Amino acid sequence: MRELTNIPNLLSVSRIGLTGVFLYCFLSPGWELKALATGVFIIASVTDYTDGYFARKRNAVTAFGAFLDPLADKILTIAVMMALVVAGLVEWWIVAVMMVRDAAVTGLRIYASSRDRQMQTTTLAKWKTASQLVAITAILILWSAQTVSINMFGVSLMTETNLRLLFNCVIGISMILAVISGVRYFAAGEGRYTSEFG
Repeated sequence: MRELTNIPNLLSVSRIGLTGVFLYCFLSPGWELKALATGVFIIASVTDYTDGYFARKRNAVTAFGAFLDPLADKILTIAVMMALVVAGLVEWWIVAVMMVRDAAVTGLRIYASSRDRQMQTTTLAKWKTASQLVAITAILILWSAQTVSINMFGVSLMTETNLRLLFNCVIGISMILAVISGVRYFAAGEGRYTSEFG
């Protein structure tokens, strides 16, 4: 219970809660709530940095937190990307690849824990998460701007076709990083990347 209620872990839990708020706003009618969803996602993304900051500053790094932090990241990013698929903004197969990767890595974490080993998040995986958060933020901001433009002025600076192409290219970069980092996790095993498992 003490591990659950420390600041870093509370921030990770809040990120999971904000995921639900985002989905409600994003999937609701009206551009106001959709614009609010962008703000909610940005706030949730900030907690991904702050929980790590507080964990290091307060020397509050725990095995539970090391498992909860990346899990909260996956719940947030996958839920948001699925919402983007539902909205027709990104291709489903790109998100499917990242979902399979995240499910596999989470399974590997559980396996490592069952053997009393702490599987640390690699630098490449952190870059992957950062790229996902930046990509999704950019997509939501551009999409919200277009939505507001259409509703308020009746015009759009970018066509839907061009926006979707841009969105898929941006998310595609994150997908490539996700696949590479996932392969590295499994290549580690008992081999030369064992230091990444703690």
